[in-house]
Amino acid sequence: MTTLIKSIILSFTFLTWIPITKAINFQPSEFRLSISFYPIVGLFLGSILLLTYTLSDLIFPVQVTAAAMLAVSSFSTRFLHLDGFIDCMDGFFGGNTPERRLEILKDPHVGAFGVIGGISLLLLKYTLLISLLTLPASNYIAILLFPCISRWTMVLSIIFFKYIRTDGIGSTFQEGTSYIPLIIASTTTILICFIIANTYLILIPFIAASLWAILFNFIASKLLNGGITGDCYGAVNETSEVISIAIIYFLLTSYWATLVIL
Repeated sequence: MTTLIKSIILSFTFLTWIPITKAINFQPSEFRLSISFYPIVGLFLGSILLLTYTLSDLIFPVQVTAAAMLAVSSFSTRFLHLDGFIDCMDGFFGGNTPERRLEILKDPHVGAFGVIGGISLLLLKYTLLISLLTLPASNYIAILLFPCISRWTMVLSIIFFKYIRTDGIGSTFQEGTSYIPLIIASTTTILICFIIANTYLILIPFIAASLWAILFNFIASKLLNGGITGDCYGAVNETSEVISIAIIYFLLTSYWATLVIL
């Protein structure tokens, strides 16, 4: 089995419910290369959400459909990113020093900040999905693309921001990382966006999510004394999803935006 195929398998294994094949021995270089394919995994997850929407919309009202999509989104990633967001809320708001924040981030228990932050995030995403699903057409663009764009921001985070811990799976993905995964992931994301949306305005959520990822990780690295953790990757993904959905919804409902087509 080639390094490329093993890296693709690893990207799906890490970001989705697909179990690790014990017969495959992954090398460190394959862990690093696997982040190149995160946007493709995002498109795969977006396709699952689109299928969920299509089937649920035949029977249930939009509120139930939005809830089903939210549940599928969380279960299909094993709550990996949501867990990271919740941990970040606890750590960033519950700790007064970098050491204490890192300690909280490693604590498996959930605190008040994590609960409130997690509920707020889910409610916001649920409301945005309802708004999106009530559009007469073209909502498939957002459904397919927001998971893709958000996974791209994870690649950005891994490449440009130091992993603060010496252990943890995050260090495996980042250690020795070159810019090749960044080039592959960014090119893939932009191509997917243009093919699906067919307008250069789709670069707006792409750029906005990227800038947000940089800002979030910059603040996180200050709070954690010079680096970020794997939880930050999850938090960036979750918040970038919200930003992407909101901006694509705005573009789909703006008359001037619908006139600008490639």
